[in-house]
Amino acid sequence: MKHTFLFTLMILAVCSCSEPIPNRAESPEAAFLAVRAGLKNHDLKTYFDALTEQAVLDELGNSVMICLGGSNPKAVAAGLKQSVGCEEILKRYNWPASTGSSPDAYKAAIAKIHDSRSLAAELEANHRRYGVGSSFVWGYLDKVRLSNLMVEGTKAHASAEWESGDKGDVRFEKDATGWRFDPMQGVR
Repeated sequence: MKHTFLFTLMILAVCSCSEPIPNRAESPEAAFLAVRAGLKNHDLKTYFDALTEQAVLDELGNSVMICLGGSNPKAVAAGLKQSVGCEEILKRYNWPASTGSSPDAYKAAIAKIHDSRSLAAELEANHRRYGVGSSFVWGYLDKVRLSNLMVEGTKAHASAEWESGDKGDVRFEKDATGWRFDPMQGVR
């Protein structure tokens, strides 16, 4: 009985810590909060679902390079851990057997992927499971404040300020599913 009670308390504590996922259809801010909640909850599907297509493709490119870099003897000699299982994941998504290692070759192969969000989420989960590397950290949006949000039709942008004092502009796009967040600073 005592163990059941402690287990129940532990489950309640874990469940109470997850951040609710806002409805991205409501506003650009909701898309930002959905991305942040996905990270906070370690929910890669929610995270990638709330990003713009270009942001997903950028993350996917990094994930693929981490994956394939682990099979390169020079990269392994330089300290990159060898990837476990990611080449099988790529095969399930019809990744070409030989893409070369140039960024242009990766971009061309990525453009042919039909479900880039699912592939990105699966590769990132795999990288984290085996400690191979990752394109981002869970807490990078925890302490960010948005201001000066400007909405222009299906596009929006805002100023972002991190607790560290770093500042930059972030973008949003609206599609049939709602608003999506693009964390990349600078011009796309």
